Parts: sequence; C-alpha cells; structure tokens
Amino acid sequence: MVSTISGSMGSGVPAGVASSLRHPDRQIIVFVGDGGFMMTGAELATACQYGASIKIVVSDNSSYGTIRLHQEIQYPGRISGTQLMNPDFEKPGHAYGITSYVIEHSNDVKSVLDRASQTQPK
Repeated sequence: MVSTISGSMGSGVPAGVASSLRHPDRQIIVFVGDGGFMMTGAELATACQYGASIKIVVSDNSSYGTIRLHQEIQYPGRISGTQLMNPDFEKPGHAYGITSYVIEHSNDVKSVLDRASQTQPK
C-alpha cells in the first residue's frame, strides 16, 4: 500500500482509477476508509469520464481513523477533528450512474461482494 509509506490520505481512489486506465484488462478493487474516500471521492467523475472499471469498497467508521489513532497514542484524551459526518455513500455512485451496494451486516459481505463482482461497468 503506497499511502502508508508516503503518509498521504485519500490516495486509494485516484490510484485505483489510474491503475484501471493503465491496465484496462485487470479487475481493480480499491479498499478505502470513509475519510480517504471523502477526500477524493470526486474521482468517480474521472473514472466515469475515461471509462475506468474499478470496484470501490468504502469502510464507514465515521472517522479519520489513522489520524485518530495517532492522536490517541501521542495525545491521550485530546482527540480533535477526526469525527466525520458522512453522506449515504451509495448515492454518489448512483449520481454518476454507477451500480452501488451497501453492506449493512457482516453476514451480507459475501453475497454483496459476489453481486458486485458480477456487475459490468456502463
């Protein structure tokens, strides 16, 4: 994972789009936290415009989790600015005409990922 080495946040979606455009014959799957997605989720427009075929899995914990972890370690009891007010992450996909799914419960992971893996880009 490049982002943990470089210290950047939000690099997953743009990297996935670039990877898909560079290797259109490969299935690209991006696993990204909600904070990272919120930083670069507008890259969905780029993906659609240029025909990138990616699957994005957003993990929603309503937090900039990595920043919060560092705050908890270095400044116990002094958490600041890491809680997020997130949108319905299914809707941005729909706004761009992207088939989107929500996993509500851990029991649904396999069935939803199976359906998503069968979805072809428009």
